[in-house]
Amino acid sequence: MKLSIASISARVVRCTPRRICFWVSSWQDDHSHRGKDISQSIAFQADGKIVAAGYSAVSLGPDFDFAVARYNANGSQDTTFGSSGKVTTSFGTDDDRAFAVAVQADGKIVAAGYSGSSSAAGTRNFVLARYLP
Repeated sequence: MKLSIASISARVVRCTPRRICFWVSSWQDDHSHRGKDISQSIAFQADGKIVAAGYSAVSLGPDFDFAVARYNANGSQDTTFGSSGKVTTSFGTDDDRAFAVAVQADGKIVAAGYSGSSSAAGTRNFVLARYLP
């Protein structure tokens, strides 16, 4: 299931002299009653664009999908990426969460996390997803 985006916002809070930036981001889908979207990791592309990865709620229950959002260097949403700046990926009917993101030299985006039960006793599998720039 793909969620359509009502708004995405990001702003750089502070950058150090070595270009390490601390920033705040959020995205809000137009199905906000379904839950929330969480960003767990960020990476910077060579062109200065910001990539955030985490997970997006798809229902009121514990079902989440991988979510990757991309922002322009000025913090505005990059509407050329996915659906209005965000891509969600489901690996099945269970919980899918991304906790790390990296940008390859060729610009492809790699997100890593797990797919499986969200309960403490549930089985989880390591998963990777690679997205085109």
